[in-house]
Amino acid sequence: MIKEIQKKLQTEMSAIKAITDRYAGKSEDMTEEDRQQLMQHVTKGEAYRQEIESLQKAEALKEFADEPASTLPLAGIQAQPGQIKMEGSYESGLTVFEREFNNRDRVAREIRMAYEEGECRVDDKTLAATSTKDYRDSYRAYLRKGKEGVTSNQLKTLQEGSDTAGGFLVPPDILNRVIAKKPTPTRIAGRVTRLQTMRDRLLIPKVNYTTDDLYTTGIRVTWTGEIPASATTHRVTDPIFGQVAIPIHTAMLSMPITNDMIEDSSFPLVEWSSGKFAETIDLLYDNMILNGNGIGQPFGILNNPGGANQPAVVVSTNGSAVTWAGLQNIAFAVPEQYDDDCVWIFNKTSTALAISKLVDGQSRPFWSMGYEDSGLIPSIKNRPLLGYPVLYSGFAPNIAANAFPYIFGDPKGYYHVDRIGFSIQVLNELYAESNQKLLLGRVRFGGQVAEDWRLKIGKCSA
Repeated sequence: MIKEIQKKLQTEMSAIKAITDRYAGKSEDMTEEDRQQLMQHVTKGEAYRQEIESLQKAEALKEFADEPASTLPLAGIQAQPGQIKMEGSYESGLTVFEREFNNRDRVAREIRMAYEEGECRVDDKTLAATSTKDYRDSYRAYLRKGKEGVTSNQLKTLQEGSDTAGGFLVPPDILNRVIAKKPTPTRIAGRVTRLQTMRDRLLIPKVNYTTDDLYTTGIRVTWTGEIPASATTHRVTDPIFGQVAIPIHTAMLSMPITNDMIEDSSFPLVEWSSGKFAETIDLLYDNMILNGNGIGQPFGILNNPGGANQPAVVVSTNGSAVTWAGLQNIAFAVPEQYDDDCVWIFNKTSTALAISKLVDGQSRPFWSMGYEDSGLIPSIKNRPLLGYPVLYSGFAPNIAANAFPYIFGDPKGYYHVDRIGFSIQVLNELYAESNQKLLLGRVRFGGQVAEDWRLKIGKCSA
């Protein structure tokens, strides 16, 4: 019987905690709906507690017994005349449920608001002490069991932040997350040709043939008739071979972190930093595929448009203004045998915006799904352009005079070669004397355009 009531009581306690946790660390007041639900759970919980007590099983509910009226006052906070008035005691005649989940939340908000407004004189030592995980854990134990129920170490921890008054402060709460921007999506590295090498340079044989886009070599047949004019009449043009050489380059990044930061952080700092290293490398791949300058780093698609063995350039604008005819010129410049894997590559904020504004004589957008799509009311996300998919890349150039804001074709014409994948080392000894650890990241790869005929690059005219 007692265990069943205890389960019901625990259910009410969990419901109370779920409501109050939504307001922990926030300045806004509790909504009326939540307040009513909270009081309903408090009322039910108090009824279950009284029912248990009536069965003379007080020992089984020691954790939830009412705290004595001599509960220690808040310490380390002095309100000035005309400023926020804090309660001197947690007792105040409330039930244990209201003290733990309602009054605690209110007091915590008042303390934070008063401190932010300069109304509470809490010194740095107190703030530092109450911000630790040990203090928060000890404070929770104190709320549940009272002063007599905490261990000597927990009691010492609670008094650390307010030695002079001997009281306990409501600790601040820290979420196990970091507020930060999201990285730009990486959509290109997965579309190029990925190769692996065991050396610092990869050589790939290549047939040098540029006569047309129909044949792959100069080999042709000769109509000789029944009797050839000579024994060599049907000789073919020998293929001319060359090679593509892709050198491997090394990139590194590092970050020292103090041991104190690792020990005192409220979230896994080393794991978070390692994740950011890996995120940076993923972004590096996309950036190098487009913009690598070939000097100690990969050679990107946009490094030398129109140069030898590089994608051809198609002028696609009138000055810096996008034209629909220019886009058509690029799309139809790539031979049809590569159509299945052709995509557009440009950025969203400049190039895609300019394209979306192109309209016909009746103000209907060219970049649409048909007549019924007039006005671009539906989202243009994932919308094909001239029937081909669009890959947004934040690393693609903006539209400007003499810029190259568009790439069209099959990205597999670019070869990305990995030598050593990205790795992270945590070096404990290098900076041990300065109380630091070093996160060291390293990667080796190369890349360049190997099949230039698969790609075309759009250029803005001057």
